[in-house]
Amino acid sequence: MVWAKVDRAFRSAKDSADLAHWAEENHKVLVFTDDGITLDYREGRESSFGNELAKTFLMLASIFAEMELKRIKARVTAAHKHLRKTDR
Repeated sequence: MVWAKVDRAFRSAKDSADLAHWAEENHKVLVFTDDGITLDYREGRESSFGNELAKTFLMLASIFAEMELKRIKARVTAAHKHLRKTDR
């Protein structure tokens, strides 16, 4: 499976971890081209150091994506609250 960026695939660290676990169980490859992250779980590659490092970067990126979503929601909610008070 290929995505451009982690934050385009996930807004939840749990979803990211779940998909990485599924890919490992099913011997799949996950690629995030712009972020330079590749999890390659094809036969014989499950325990490589590169995969463990990629999994760490994937988790960090998905945590930041989750935080970004929370910030976006807070900004939009605050903007709506402010706009309700105006004569728009």
